[in-house]
Amino acid sequence: MEMFCIGVELHSAVRERPAFWRQLIQEIRAIYPGELTYDANWFQEYRDVSFWDQLDYIGIHAYFPLTNSLDARVDELERGWQPYLESIEALQQTYGKKVIFTEIGYRSIAGAAIEPWNWTVRRRLDLQEQADSYEALFRTFWHQPWFAGLYIWKWRPDHLRAGGASDDQFSPQNKPAETVLARWFNLSPDM
Repeated sequence: MEMFCIGVELHSAVRERPAFWRQLIQEIRAIYPGELTYDANWFQEYRDVSFWDQLDYIGIHAYFPLTNSLDARVDELERGWQPYLESIEALQQTYGKKVIFTEIGYRSIAGAAIEPWNWTVRRRLDLQEQADSYEALFRTFWHQPWFAGLYIWKWRPDHLRAGGASDDQFSPQNKPAETVLARWFNLSPDM
């Protein structure tokens, strides 16, 4: 295993017990030779982690709200990323660590980027909105020299039966969003 995540969205514990986390990191490093990250929630937590300097990557669950529109265009979604891009870049510069989105995803619904974390919302199917949300994400981050990559929520192992044209859930599989992902993952980050 090349990388290990030491915790996920434990905001209160991160804020209230920084010494515990530093000790835990030392103990893990004593027995594990791979790279380490922590998976902080997009809402404030990623800014409250005080031990990024002890890890190899800044890890963020990147479900940032980008718009209030039910049918946002890619350029609008890119503008929605700008304040978060600035905040993440400032954090990256403070610690000198690359950033990895340890989880990110969009449902294939109208307004997919309004509350990307909200799996309970019910709206009309919109495959293009999901694809556009990914397109804006890649346009914003892919060429940043400090951006180390991302993990997609929700990629299913049975690819042929996953997602599809009538699926309004997170999987980008067998939808226009998959084409967006394939195109960007085939590009060199230096392009």
